[in-house]
Amino acid sequence: MLEDLLKHRLLGTKDEITFILFEVLPLSESQAINKIKKYVKSNRFSIYNSIEGILELLDFVSFVKIKNERISLDFNHFDPNLHNKKLYFETDHFYNIFFQRLFNEGAISKLFSNDGLKFNVERNQYYVLDNEISIKYFSIRNLLISTSFFYRDSRIKNHIWVNKFFNSLLNTSVIQRLNLIERRKSKLSLKRLKHLLKQKEEAGKRAELFVLEFENNRLCGHPNVEQIQLVSENETDAGYDLISFNDIDSIFNNRFIEVKSYEEDVKFYWSKNEIRVAKDLGDKYFLYLVNRSKMHEKSYKPQILRNPFHKVFNSDLWRKEAESWKFTLVD
Repeated sequence: MLEDLLKHRLLGTKDEITFILFEVLPLSESQAINKIKKYVKSNRFSIYNSIEGILELLDFVSFVKIKNERISLDFNHFDPNLHNKKLYFETDHFYNIFFQRLFNEGAISKLFSNDGLKFNVERNQYYVLDNEISIKYFSIRNLLISTSFFYRDSRIKNHIWVNKFFNSLLNTSVIQRLNLIERRKSKLSLKRLKHLLKQKEEAGKRAELFVLEFENNRLCGHPNVEQIQLVSENETDAGYDLISFNDIDSIFNNRFIEVKSYEEDVKFYWSKNEIRVAKDLGDKYFLYLVNRSKMHEKSYKPQILRNPFHKVFNSDLWRKEAESWKFTLVD
């Protein structure tokens, strides 16, 4: 259904959609689509060029039923008697359903990508980088501008701002879902590690807590600072210890941190799974090398290596040694 929707360049404006929803479709229980087009042509000609896109949109969100070239309201999903026509697009109803449909189609990240969706701390407002939205999705972008979910600020190019009124909606309907997807991409399993404290050395645990505090201080003021988390306590085979953010404008967890600690010589053990995850995540994967003898110093910062699969595993600057071998009997 999404592909059918994206074929339309025009999906209607706020006034055009509410006209169809609240005035045209309630006229009778079921109407021929051709008659609706003729009615629109006679009574609201400005809608004529976008009527097919509007009907496709209403079908996409299941507000209507279409069968045998006839259309009717689906009261299970939209009842005009339960909504205020003038204020409809100022409520969450349409957006919750629309974003859910995009999510189900695997397309929500096409509109709100990891690199494209940001948060401006000073304005306490989300925004989307226009050049990160595919041309294919411009009709949806324009629809959301028309309904005032998005708006442009002529003083700031390439920024499409999300109306502050929808901050909470965006967080629950879009960001939380995409964060969950992003985290699951690199996991081998979701098994719980029940006895982490018994299995980890005390020095390693202190290093992880040190890095957790370091990240919280580095990103002080981030709106989702609570999402900087130790995942090693709950997820086995994740391949990293913490999830964090690259900078204060990042909305999605895009920094996956493996903590290694040492005392004198900089050396550490790196498991096969951690190396695999580092290779898969590339620039999103970081090694934090923590000198345990200096952790207590206020000004101390760990050594941070981005993309260590490239800078460590494939580098001549580091010497790697096999500590053990796996043997399998060949029949």
